[in-house]
Amino acid sequence: MKRPAIFLLAGFLALPTALECFYRTKNKEGINRVRELKKDLTAGEPGVDESEDFEPKVLIHAEAGSGEGQMGVVVLRNTGPFGPWAIAIGKTGDIYILDGWNERVVRYSKAGTYLESIYPEKRKIMRKTPQIIFENIKRLSPSSPMPKEFVEVPAYSLQDCCVGLDMFVDDSGHIYYRHSLASDPESYAVVVFNRDGKIRRFFTKKELDPEGDGLHNMVVDGEGSISLRKGATRAIEISPGGEINEMDHEKTKMKEKMERNSDSGKMRMRKDSFKNLSPALVDRIKDVREGGTSQLTEDEHGCIYELIWDARHPEQGVDVIKMEPARDDGPHDRNLDRKGKE
Repeated sequence: MKRPAIFLLAGFLALPTALECFYRTKNKEGINRVRELKKDLTAGEPGVDESEDFEPKVLIHAEAGSGEGQMGVVVLRNTGPFGPWAIAIGKTGDIYILDGWNERVVRYSKAGTYLESIYPEKRKIMRKTPQIIFENIKRLSPSSPMPKEFVEVPAYSLQDCCVGLDMFVDDSGHIYYRHSLASDPESYAVVVFNRDGKIRRFFTKKELDPEGDGLHNMVVDGEGSISLRKGATRAIEISPGGEINEMDHEKTKMKEKMERNSDSGKMRMRKDSFKNLSPALVDRIKDVREGGTSQLTEDEHGCIYELIWDARHPEQGVDVIKMEPARDDGPHDRNLDRKGKE
């Protein structure tokens, strides 16, 4: 056999071995890249299984607007930006987004498909017009008509212009909403409504915080028990039956969940590396975070969801980024992983 033919045959026989080596090397590099990404994501986070890998993807994109599947993103001269301020995950994996400008909650499937818009019923309370208003009208515009002695005002509003609103969904599909701008003692500080928008329960500021210490960081379990931080050191627990108890925040049953839902806990969820996302989307996420319009939550499986929008660029719409544990494609990948460790 001629020498060139021998070389050609040897190269052909060695090709499978070379391809296998190349495949293993590339897969090992890929596994290491995903592990590095996951390490960046979960550094300092308690309760996260570091044996799992995380991969990001854009799960939902919604155009700015008021139609089905859209979300309101606007900027008002006197009050600043309005947009979707909260995100929650239901028991079945459905995604609920508080579309405050349109005064509704938008529900998506766990696959990111638009399902419905929920419009909570509106409640009003009668409030006495402050005396200072009468005095100012008499002083500044005596010819103007006087307002009524009592006026109707909203008991709560989904148009809170506030980053970090709390919204949860229990196992029955009831939606829990904390009205962060509740200032009137009779206004609803916490509202619970069903998927039809009917209010099931509500708790006024007077009931929960008569001293005015401030309510924040609400969490809800699957059965409908509620915990809130009150001021700096206290907590309030509300049973599914409506019983209210106040205690030191260190003694609340859902202390760990409250810590994970706090501002500092959510900051630890933030992702410093997006190796599987496009550079344009990475730049957008970083830019949005600087503007403060980024909200995070997680589901019971440890998947992290980030809701982002930018009031400076409403044409970009609203996105939900999901970070989920990556699954092995089969025993071949696990064998590669094991050989890599050896």
